[in-house]
Amino acid sequence: MISAKVSLTAELVETPLGWIALAFSDQGLWGCTPPLASREAALQQLSEWNLSDAESESESELAHRLRAHLSGVAISYEDIELDWEGVSAWQRTILEEARRIPWGETRTYGWITAHTGLPQAARAAGQALAGNRFPIVIPCHRVVRTDGSLGGYAGGVEVKRKLLALESDRQTR
Repeated sequence: MISAKVSLTAELVETPLGWIALAFSDQGLWGCTPPLASREAALQQLSEWNLSDAESESESELAHRLRAHLSGVAISYEDIELDWEGVSAWQRTILEEARRIPWGETRTYGWITAHTGLPQAARAAGQALAGNRFPIVIPCHRVVRTDGSLGGYAGGVEVKRKLLALESDRQTR
């Protein structure tokens, strides 16, 4: 939930895979959506965050990167400042580990937890990743089940499949 003391601005980004809603605070990126099927779906998410459509005429650097990424260009988001308000220490640990997964690669939930010091917590890691409010920027779509099956994704399994296929091409334009 958004704290009453946080002031957010919004931006909508049309990408080759769908619409992404972005929310920024003074601290950095507060949240974003996975690619959504329509502008209306992105607007609905902004509404759920108690925001209206984009307030700015300019487009953020993040919007340019997302559009390039979803066109198949290998993009890094390591330098994007994130607003971690409301994220538990446990979830942040899991998300930061997921953030390090390179383009074109996947890791399992068990791998994530083994690298965060709690190897028996794969289900809990799944819950932490399910609450990722920075999809794409923190590439939770790159986390799969031990058997290689996709598992869940906030944007739907088909979007996860498309993201992984796009990244497996390892294009660098």
